[in-house]
Amino acid sequence: MTIKKKIIEILRENTGKSFLDSGDYLGRHWEENQKRNFEEEERVFVEVYTDEKGKPVEIITYRNIYHFLKEHLEYDEECEKLQKEFDETLELYDTYLDAMEDFFKEKFEDTTGLINTYNYDAPISQSLQFIAARGDMDDWILLQVHNGCDIRGGYTHPKVFKVDDLDYFLIEISSIYATCEKCEYEEELEHGYISEDKIDEEKIRKKDGKIVHKCGGIINFI
Repeated sequence: MTIKKKIIEILRENTGKSFLDSGDYLGRHWEENQKRNFEEEERVFVEVYTDEKGKPVEIITYRNIYHFLKEHLEYDEECEKLQKEFDETLELYDTYLDAMEDFFKEKFEDTTGLINTYNYDAPISQSLQFIAARGDMDDWILLQVHNGCDIRGGYTHPKVFKVDDLDYFLIEISSIYATCEKCEYEEELEHGYISEDKIDEEKIRKKDGKIVHKCGGIINFI
């Protein structure tokens, strides 16, 4: 299975409905993902909030989880083998998290510990829950995607992947960069956020559907 198909399969995995879904009128990710054409979507989503005069007062950016995972993960026979080993341990555990942590700590010496991107306000379109590791030859990740509604439930079955560069993966998951096509303006956006003060300082505006810097150049988000 190609990495594209594997990621789409995960993003469309039915994680059911939970009594925790107090905001289920907003929909569940796995339901919304059934009809999406991921490949044609932007790598970074941009939301611009304006005042009554149309002036931007807040800009929020976040990575498209499909493109982010597709660009960073690999899936091959070694992943399938490790996945099978992990799945065979699940009957010994009450929760996925305990199983994930024990399995990777047994397999690898250098692990990240369990991480949930929601706890760090990571600028990504769906939260991830994972443990990652640095092996002798490759970097690895045991990953769940939040496909539900309420963050406390609705996670996919944990899947094993290789990571092309774990350090870069962790950097990209925590921030987004804004760069101007025309001038030297470049900024790391913590949590993918541009405040009203920064918008005023850089005289950022929206024009013809684009985000424009005071120099007249288009701002891109990467």
